[in-house]
Amino acid sequence: MVMRTLVFTAFCAFALLLASCTDSPTATTTVKLGKTTVEAIQTSAAYKGWYEAGYETYPSSAGLQTFDSSVQVIKAAFDPAVHKMVMVVKPNCGCQTTQIWMPRVMKALDAAGIPHDNVDVWVTDSHLSGIDDIKGKYNVRVAPVFIVVKNDAVMSAIDPTSPYDLPTDKSIEQVLAGAFAKP
Repeated sequence: MVMRTLVFTAFCAFALLLASCTDSPTATTTVKLGKTTVEAIQTSAAYKGWYEAGYETYPSSAGLQTFDSSVQVIKAAFDPAVHKMVMVVKPNCGCQTTQIWMPRVMKALDAAGIPHDNVDVWVTDSHLSGIDDIKGKYNVRVAPVFIVVKNDAVMSAIDPTSPYDLPTDKSIEQVLAGAFAKP
């Protein structure tokens, strides 16, 4: 009898967990589909845990020298009058790629002193809802994607799931440094 109760309780807990993981970010947070801010993601109760954990633990001590040198390149190349970062993310619990890469990108941008005013964050779902304003402009076909823009031209669109956009031999800050430094 005790075993049956434990199994039933575990099943119910699992069902609740699955029910809370939805494709729509609006089901668990006040952050809606469409344009938002870095601060809204950072302070959302639904996203704060994974964001803070990812931000604080990146980079590892082994990657610190690469991180620091890449940040210096970003800092030297960044011009607030012409550069901006556009992020299209799926911050819900079903998109671990956003949960891994967004804090890392922001850690590099923050370390380089990039003002959050130069970072556009767009929240979407697996259907790319809520981003109609930028979908065509930046040729967004997948989320998450991190786009470095200079004078309204895309310098790089980094899809962390693509081996072509984020090579295994380079860190995200190295790829960002190369994109910001493009003439």
